[in-house]
Amino acid sequence: VVQGTGNVVLTPLGESPINFAITDATRVQFNVPTAKQITIVGNIPTQYLCLGTTMQDCKGKPIDVTIGSGVISRTNTASPAP
Repeated sequence: VVQGTGNVVLTPLGESPINFAITDATRVQFNVPTAKQITIVGNIPTQYLCLGTTMQDCKGKPIDVTIGSGVISRTNTASPAP
């Protein structure tokens, strides 16, 4: 994947949305060279996160992730082989 333009928006349940500009390398990081993972560096309180556990065991606060059209693009647009 490659960055486009726009925001990744994280919205903790019952709270205001938090916008992260996809072009802000200090807060949105693409793992290089594989570029298959994006890390959001933000101020979400750790009690909202479920690290090292399964969703069945997760007791953190749900966070809605919204990524609009054009924020992230594919590097290779060729169709995969069947």
